[in-house]
Amino acid sequence: MIWGFVGGRDFDTPALTELLRSIPLTDIVAVGTGIGSEKFVREQGPELGLNVQVAPVRSDLYDWPFDGAVGVPAPAPTRLMMLLRVDQAMLWATAREAQLHDGKTKCALEAQITDVVVACVGGKLVLMGGGRAKQALDIVKRCQETALYNKPREKVTHGQFWEVIEL
Repeated sequence: MIWGFVGGRDFDTPALTELLRSIPLTDIVAVGTGIGSEKFVREQGPELGLNVQVAPVRSDLYDWPFDGAVGVPAPAPTRLMMLLRVDQAMLWATAREAQLHDGKTKCALEAQITDVVVACVGGKLVLMGGGRAKQALDIVKRCQETALYNKPREKVTHGQFWEVIEL
């Protein structure tokens, strides 16, 4: 199983350490290059014997020359993958534009959130506080519910693709 960790500076260290210790050593931990809780997972995971892999996790979602992949996520419905690809494309386009104009690529880190979310389809997504966790939760909500065109207050639920754990 793949565990995805997304978060920022606002996290509970003892609770996160306890959760990391409860992860089976055969599972994969996917995490981004963010600071705070993600950095904590990148540093503490290997010390606990976990297989920690850093995004990019699904380079096939975008045309960007990165190597590597984190495990093989569970097969996902086509609609889900289309939504995630749109999310990824928007973030990478924003990052590329920023890189061309002023050299700042903040959105590249935000695109990693989509990578981590995609990696743990069929697994567990751990949200550890902060803006990155809120963005991951928005991605999950967009992929699991769709508002009807002529009745925007009514939503169609497409299924539960992740087990979301909020710390």
